[in-house]
Amino acid sequence: MKQLLLVQLLIFSLISFGQNFNRPVPGNQAPYEFQTNGNPLPNGYFMVSPFFAGPSTPYESSIQIIDKEGYIAWIAKEGKVALDLKFHPNHNQYSFTEQRNGNVWHFFMDLNFNLIDSLKIVGPYDGDVHDLILDDLGNRYILGLMDTTMDLSGYTINGGPGNSNTTIISPLLQKIDPAGNLLFHWNGIDHITPDHFVTGYPYNVNGFDYMHPNSIAIDSDGHYLVSMRHGDLVVKINSNTGDLVWKLGGPFSDFTFTNDGGFEGQHFAHRLPNGDIALYDNSVFTMASRGVTYSLDTTNMTATRTSELLHPSGVSSNAMGSYAILDNGYELIGWGNSRRPEPSYTLFEANGAVAAEFFMVDTFVTYRSFFQELPSFPERPLINCATSGSSVTLSLTGTHSDFQWSTGETTPTITTSTPGWYQCWVKQGIGSIGSIPIEIDANSTCLNLGIEEITLEKEIVKITDMSGREIENPSANQVYFVIYTDGTAERKIQLKE
Repeated sequence: MKQLLLVQLLIFSLISFGQNFNRPVPGNQAPYEFQTNGNPLPNGYFMVSPFFAGPSTPYESSIQIIDKEGYIAWIAKEGKVALDLKFHPNHNQYSFTEQRNGNVWHFFMDLNFNLIDSLKIVGPYDGDVHDLILDDLGNRYILGLMDTTMDLSGYTINGGPGNSNTTIISPLLQKIDPAGNLLFHWNGIDHITPDHFVTGYPYNVNGFDYMHPNSIAIDSDGHYLVSMRHGDLVVKINSNTGDLVWKLGGPFSDFTFTNDGGFEGQHFAHRLPNGDIALYDNSVFTMASRGVTYSLDTTNMTATRTSELLHPSGVSSNAMGSYAILDNGYELIGWGNSRRPEPSYTLFEANGAVAAEFFMVDTFVTYRSFFQELPSFPERPLINCATSGSSVTLSLTGTHSDFQWSTGETTPTITTSTPGWYQCWVKQGIGSIGSIPIEIDANSTCLNLGIEEITLEKEIVKITDMSGREIENPSANQVYFVIYTDGTAERKIQLKE
């Protein structure tokens, strides 16, 4: 287990309680809290899909891209539950998934967030919302579900006999080319029998979701890895024949775990560049949720845990979630169905220390979380600030439409005398792009967070990081305070080394 610093445990156990919503949001969006340990974060954006999962709420579900300072850079509010917003770098496309009119649709957007394509399962089957991936050729891989009536009276399910007329829900996997042609179809019931179901998950005679598939990955040899939550199982599927190459986890595992008890209700299983298998272990029946990696010995058929990552306060989530190790060594866990005082998603430094995390309002969760660099991200508008006495007038640079200020106003220009952070979102593709935020202090002074290069042509006293530490050589794409000889200060982003 990675050793987490005691100071991190103390700091983050204190800040995670209560609801200190410290970032502006547009319209009826759910508020959230963003916290860091004070160290600069790596370049990238968080991609999440907050949705309502409680008894009642005044807020809307959405898909969001959030910059590394914790501000919403782009958002789409469709009034529906949208899942799995992600970026496909090999194709310069975004995708997300929604259920509309009884069908599951996967939507694709270009770099400007315009819809360019859509996809649903091929054939008379039910779609599944859990995953969509692309290969290098642009082929799409999606999950589906099919009902099959079976006699399960010979099986013991959750301590009792199964019903002789059970509608069993079989997992499907399809590979579809960019033109919509079906290239591969796999039906789980032909390869995984109902006794692979693990005691403790729900048994419904009229809809027995005995495997519950929730992720797809292409293995390093071109075969497929699929996570089956209700079997505590990851299967490797031969991409040519559909036969199972091996089973990891569950009551019929081909592997013996040498130093670990295995995983429970897992999500997001995938192969790492070093050959290990990584997944998010919800640990629904035993311990706290974690990110975990295993080395598989396919000769001796053993699985050895090579690392695990838990939150210092022991976050437990019984559903949803994701775990990724980034190229720079940082790790991101989307906790899934976690609720306050626990975080919704956490970015960890390479040493396991908490770098940043988000706390959503109660009743809101996010299915998965991603952190990626996004090339050619559209230019975000800047806020113009004009002070007149004790009031400040704010407007945006450039020509825009569909204004959504963080104050709730929808006019091109607003006037305020209230200190705090302000942001405005304007139309961009199917959603809205967020301005660079601006802060107004108690003296009605605007403290710009300007996206421009720091130059030494001005009379600068010193440059500090966000924690007040003086910096001699600012790094690219980091936010700094620039202190001038007249006593003024500005927040700046250094664009070049």
